[in-house]
Amino acid sequence: MTGPVHYTAVLDARLFDPLERLPRIVQSVAALSPGETLLLVTGQRPERLPGYLRQELGDRVSWEPVAEGPPVWRVCLRRR
Repeated sequence: MTGPVHYTAVLDARLFDPLERLPRIVQSVAALSPGETLLLVTGQRPERLPGYLRQELGDRVSWEPVAEGPPVWRVCLRRR
């Protein structure tokens, strides 16, 4: 992927308790304005996250892998 050089925000999900991660991610993406991006950093493959975000936010967010670990995965989430 040739993602943006500058992200609107960065969220390192590894820093949060597992029970806090999903709500924090959804809240962070929902706070973006259309066209803004969030670089999500995780310590494990986010296999179910795209489906969860689609369920919570519909088609208002796109998903583009930036780096696939291990040990770190990075995903660009863009608000549509």
